[in-house]
Amino acid sequence: MTATFGCKLYNTADFLLNQVNGILIQGINEDISSKINSVNIPRRHGGKIDDTQFLNPRIISIEGLIIGTSKENYRDNIATFLKNIKFGKQKFYKFDDRYIWVNNGSLQVRDISTLMAGNFSLDLICVDPFWYNLTESNNDFTTASTSYGFSVTTLGNVITPARISIMAATNFTNPTITNSTLLQTATYTGVSTALIEDTANLTVTSGGSNVLSNFSGEFINLGVGLNNLIFTQSASVSVTIRVYWTNRYY
Repeated sequence: MTATFGCKLYNTADFLLNQVNGILIQGINEDISSKINSVNIPRRHGGKIDDTQFLNPRIISIEGLIIGTSKENYRDNIATFLKNIKFGKQKFYKFDDRYIWVNNGSLQVRDISTLMAGNFSLDLICVDPFWYNLTESNNDFTTASTSYGFSVTTLGNVITPARISIMAATNFTNPTITNSTLLQTATYTGVSTALIEDTANLTVTSGGSNVLSNFSGEFINLGVGLNNLIFTQSASVSVTIRVYWTNRYY
């Protein structure tokens, strides 16, 4: 892992944010605040804070210089900068092994009197406040049992959504997946040969068709470290279970 300070944005191609296109980054600030809800308690001093604290959207602020070799080149460098941050949702990299999803918040440029350089401040809004590994991980498991236990180990430091596929040559019936570590169970009522439960997108498909109405329980997440899972089905059919996830970090 190496620092790419500055950094880069990615939509359809890399856009480097340091010492390229006349841009020199001088500092990056991350605002990571929690939603802390408190209520007053009658007849008692102070109040009560919720046990669970959720993160607000993360704000990444980047400050630096835009420099031109001439007034025209300086103007063009500002235009190039604007062009590459106006893509909407895109990946932002500060280090070369993780990214975070960002949307452009605002860009401010203050010209220096020569009109060949200026100070800039760029705010990026991360509605999803977590950093992600570049690559998705997966584990495969095969069983013909009506009840089968297996485990998955994640390497991040925060809970992450799972995508679970169950595939078979013939129909399997009423499958369930339980993450006993997080006390979550997902149940599909019916038959399928290709079932996919996708927690990040809150979808359930069978053979590519939407079968969310046949789903009950909870979408499956993976906790930090070891996760113990259990698969069940109504009758003995050989299935392959593949669990996908991306390690993510605060």
